[in-house]
Amino acid sequence: MCIRDRGKTRLAIEAAARLRDRYRDGVWLVELAPIVDQHLVLTQVAATWDLRPGHGAPLEDVLQRFLAGRELLLVIDNCEHVLDAAARTIHDLLRGAPGVTIVATSRESLGVPGELEYRVGTLALEAEGADARASDAVRLFLDRLRSTRPDADLSDDELEAIVRVCRRVEGIPLAIELAAARTRVLTPTELADRLESTFEALGAAAKTSAPRQRTLTATLDWSYELLDEPQRRLFRRLSVFAGGFDLDAVAQVCGAAEPDQDVLEGLESLVDRSLVVSVPGVRTRFRLLEPVRQYAHRHLVEAHESDRFAAAHARHFAAFAATAAPHTRGSEQMAWERRIDDDYDDIRLALETLLQQDELETYLAVAFDLFHYWMHLGMQVEGVAVLKAGLARAGSESALDIRLRAWFAGAMLLAEITDPAGIELAREGLDLARSTGDPNRIGRLELALGAAIRHATNDPDYLEHLLDARSLLRDHPEPCWWEPAWDRAYTELMLAAYLPPDDIEKEAHVRAAIADYRELGDRVMEAQALFESASLIGHADERWLMDNLYRSVEMLDGMQAPYQHGHALMILGIVLGLDGEPGAAAPQLAEAREQLGEMGDVSCWAQSSRALSLARADLGSAEAAAGPLAEVVAVLPTLPMPEYDIPRTLDVAVRVLTDLGRWETAAYTLGLARATPFEVATLFPRDTSFEDQERTLRRELGEQELRRCLEEGAAADHAIAFGRLGHELRAV
Repeated sequence: MCIRDRGKTRLAIEAAARLRDRYRDGVWLVELAPIVDQHLVLTQVAATWDLRPGHGAPLEDVLQRFLAGRELLLVIDNCEHVLDAAARTIHDLLRGAPGVTIVATSRESLGVPGELEYRVGTLALEAEGADARASDAVRLFLDRLRSTRPDADLSDDELEAIVRVCRRVEGIPLAIELAAARTRVLTPTELADRLESTFEALGAAAKTSAPRQRTLTATLDWSYELLDEPQRRLFRRLSVFAGGFDLDAVAQVCGAAEPDQDVLEGLESLVDRSLVVSVPGVRTRFRLLEPVRQYAHRHLVEAHESDRFAAAHARHFAAFAATAAPHTRGSEQMAWERRIDDDYDDIRLALETLLQQDELETYLAVAFDLFHYWMHLGMQVEGVAVLKAGLARAGSESALDIRLRAWFAGAMLLAEITDPAGIELAREGLDLARSTGDPNRIGRLELALGAAIRHATNDPDYLEHLLDARSLLRDHPEPCWWEPAWDRAYTELMLAAYLPPDDIEKEAHVRAAIADYRELGDRVMEAQALFESASLIGHADERWLMDNLYRSVEMLDGMQAPYQHGHALMILGIVLGLDGEPGAAAPQLAEAREQLGEMGDVSCWAQSSRALSLARADLGSAEAAAGPLAEVVAVLPTLPMPEYDIPRTLDVAVRVLTDLGRWETAAYTLGLARATPFEVATLFPRDTSFEDQERTLRRELGEQELRRCLEEGAAADHAIAFGRLGHELRAV
């Protein structure tokens, strides 16, 4: 359904609230008004559930997979300025998730197949005289009046005046609220009389506009004309904010030439007049309703102030990002990342302004300041897009250090999503860093290159780059982009993660990373270092290792770090399974599987699915094991690391099919598994013996039939084999 015209947001939210109980998975709101880039519509929708593009999975697929099978109502508000992108997104969602109902608000039709359009009417005004209290329009007026005058005892004449006001503004909810706000200083009768005369004078609204548009514009004109000049200045300048804002932001952006007290008083007066909405919380924030913001921005443009205050807005949020950055890697990281969340729409707008104004050094500096925020929240793809946009425009005249930081951050983010483009980006940065001769900068780009190679290709060359990075950064601990302690900890973590398990230095790197991050107060990275200790399984004290894993999961639970939490759950579950505790492993793996799938991390989703299948098989429930394994088989050709995922999936399938008594397919899959090379070294060794399964299959099939099935499997085409395997598992 698409809801058009004024009052659409209020109506959509009220309708959603009343329908909440009809939807098993609830009612959700997506606000598009702060979005200025068509490409961010999908990101904004996905962020409703903290979904991010993941390893090998575009955001569209992540969102479709999350919504498939769910029953929910999704309200997408204010689509008109990003109409094409909103329409495409809604069309794709409805096609892939039949249990989802979407209510979209827009000034224009979306043109989506099956769209039912509802034009918002005005509030009812049929009642007259003493019965007028029953009308929707008058009830809204009285509600707003009594918010400021709770003990108001209205006479019949005053009630009739209120009816006149509601009729004069044609029952438009926002216009009623703006008029009612004036009862602080005017009686209802005075208000009605003034509106009658003023509207005639304000009939300057465009004659070509729709009648209701002219009425709302006239109401806003009337409210604007009643402001004094300082209030008008503040009101129009507030339109530069894309989302909510606090008093400090208002003072910095809009009140540079005004005393702080004047800004506070001006803001209070605008709240009193319903032109600004106050949002209480730990820190009081404010916002403009979208029609009001658009109206105010027209006045800002007419006053020739839009460029000036857009630049002031960009400078403020660039400074905020610089202030926040150190805190995102220290003991206050969660509180500061929540503050970034609050202002993220405006940070996005600031980045766009900086790019448009060719303030490329500041643009790249802001992007680098957001590096840890993007990493912690799994927003690597958006971060890469921002950095690439800046690097594409930044020429050699841009500050060297700024460009090197951007190369480093971009390569690290690409490495996290296993994108090979990170290798090229890191090499470009490393070449430039080497030209400077600065060991600190060279070391950081060596680190980025090593991580990019390891994630994207698993080429053994990665280790040389990581060791070079450690050597350089250890021997030259001078400050560079971050404090030396964080650089050292990060390098230790990379080596802890990527050195082979039997390397005698590996445990020392793990312990050093844990200790360094603990000292810094970076809880997200400390938790990541704790779960990286799992790579020492079989090579370190088991009690210490398990304590680390449980502590990691505990620390990350509820933290704003879904990417790390999903991985911690997966690793804990796998280790518990290897330790012979399938009952403890299964719930950890089931939660990890769901979380990683929703995030779009298809590689780790597949890994957790296989481990869950094994845990369920170990618990004697082969039927329950078949489901997650069948889902992995269905996407095997698309997984980013087939050299790991295919043989590992086949291994698990042999076990599950044997337990299910699917003898021929089990033997066929065993032949295929033995013929498939396992090219990737892994923390968790591959069981290649299959002795128990082969013994069982020989007993059930006989030697000749077993041999035939093994040979058929060994010679099978993968595509055909996966089809047969998936069919067999789904049939359980």
